[in-house]
Amino acid sequence: MTRPARNQRGVALLLALLLTAVVTVLAVAVAGDQAFALHRSHNLSRRMQAGAYLTGVEYLAAAHLRPRLADAQAPSPVRLLLPWPLEVAGRGTLRDAQGCFNLNALSPQAGDITLAEARFRRLLALLDLPAAIADQLLDWLDEDAEARFAGAEDDAYSRRDPPMRTADAPLADVSELRLLPAMDGAAYAALAPLVCALPPAAAINVNAAAPPLLAAVIDGLRPGRAGDLAARAAAAPFASLDAFLADPALSGLLVEAAGLTVRSDWFALQAEVTLDGFTLQRDSLLQMYGGQVRVRRRLEHRVG
Repeated sequence: MTRPARNQRGVALLLALLLTAVVTVLAVAVAGDQAFALHRSHNLSRRMQAGAYLTGVEYLAAAHLRPRLADAQAPSPVRLLLPWPLEVAGRGTLRDAQGCFNLNALSPQAGDITLAEARFRRLLALLDLPAAIADQLLDWLDEDAEARFAGAEDDAYSRRDPPMRTADAPLADVSELRLLPAMDGAAYAALAPLVCALPPAAAINVNAAAPPLLAAVIDGLRPGRAGDLAARAAAAPFASLDAFLADPALSGLLVEAAGLTVRSDWFALQAEVTLDGFTLQRDSLLQMYGGQVRVRRRLEHRVG
């Protein structure tokens, strides 16, 4: 065999090997993509199924709320552990969403905010948090561009990376507090469990309020008395605001009843389901309106 013929056979063999390697790589890549696609499709299917179960828990919560709120004179439930009729593993807990200081009571839409501001400043003092938080939150909520004494308006936020502006509107979520210059992680961890972001008119349910909040709401109420008052409310909720104001713990105190209630329209539902090892949790904000329970906000995340 001549040298050119042998060279041609060698080149052909090399090309065949190269082609085989390319086809093998492509086949492995396609198989990997298919496996990933199947895995992703399976996860999406499980998430959709889990989400459907969680929607079922919202209907279950509504069914338990409606009869308990049918009596307009009775206090609303503070906490309910929902029965679990579903065939998948899970749980659902319903709690009063008004046992907190409503930060949007400080917005211009709330009208006169003098009392709400005084209560919020007392809450910050009780928690040993910077008073500047109040000024900065008021600037975040109001519609003007004039900064308060320790406040922050657009000029303070525009220098950030990325730059931003104040909302000049009620908070959509408590997490917006993290944007305030004076709010660090420790301050947020201390304050967040005691506050909420509801429509400006939503009052504080004294039956569900924690002791520090009661002490902030009622000027002159000592922490010890606030703890006793909260314990009595948890054991036997006050049937009316008058009954609350007549409690011995408030004897000798001038209590302003504005912004307080024993009956709530807003409730927080926390539910989770586990489906084939996939656990999905949903936090839903429910409102009782016109005799019906409506879902106003949802937040979902996978657990684990």
